[in-house]
Amino acid sequence: MARYRVIFRACDVVVAFNRKPRPFGLDKRTLVKLCFASLVEDLQGVPAQIHVIGDRLSDDLLGFFASYGVSVSNQELDNFRSLAEAFRIALSADDDEWIYFCEDDYLHAPGWVSRLDDLLENSREYLEYKPKPRWRRLRVDELERKPLCVHLPDYPDLYKAKYRRSSFLFRSKHCHWRQVTTTTGSFIARADFLRSKRAALERFAATTNDREMSRALYGDWSFRGGRALCLSPIPGLATHMHEGTMSVGGDWEKLVERYRGAVTTGSMRAHASDVFEE
Repeated sequence: MARYRVIFRACDVVVAFNRKPRPFGLDKRTLVKLCFASLVEDLQGVPAQIHVIGDRLSDDLLGFFASYGVSVSNQELDNFRSLAEAFRIALSADDDEWIYFCEDDYLHAPGWVSRLDDLLENSREYLEYKPKPRWRRLRVDELERKPLCVHLPDYPDLYKAKYRRSSFLFRSKHCHWRQVTTTTGSFIARADFLRSKRAALERFAATTNDREMSRALYGDWSFRGGRALCLSPIPGLATHMHEGTMSVGGDWEKLVERYRGAVTTGSMRAHASDVFEE
């Protein structure tokens, strides 16, 4: 099993940078709790470290995180300095650790770790690609040897006509994976790859421009400059909790209700595996 270092950036002061409404009438503080509970449930028994980078967290949220026994820092930050701190922690990790940069408004489906781990552990088998045309080999070959990144949501705009594009498609034991070329700041990558892209990460921390970061990190039909193959699962294993951008598939509202009950009662586990098909 892979080793993980999760860096969870949380703030209950700012409701949403993009001003989009939250689904199901959720307030920001409750949303943070639900998303964190869904994140850590699957990490039980997994070799993982969790760091919470707090930006002006309330006493209520500080107490909530303390109940999980995770590492928490709480300062008066902004989005730029919060990102910079996340990258500082990531770049101190061992080369073979998988870093998950996770923002506080991503709800995770049960089973996300097992599906992710299967992909990471068997990537040489699942991602093998040897194009027949010689001209294509000059641009892309041996995808199983490329750096790998993962973006857990399956955004609905990928199914709209204006955003459709040709991309690689793979199948693992549990689901399919589609190549994506842009992500938000919530993604998974190995620490050694992140170190090779330190300059791009520093630019991202200074601008918070997702598209600029994506162009620097992920390949398309060319992987020049050591760019990575970035994959997103079908169906999504997490969803961005903004109306209009939620991942396709899965009863997210039912999952919210299960986790809402868990965090209200203080239960560490929501027993939500019946919400999504295994």
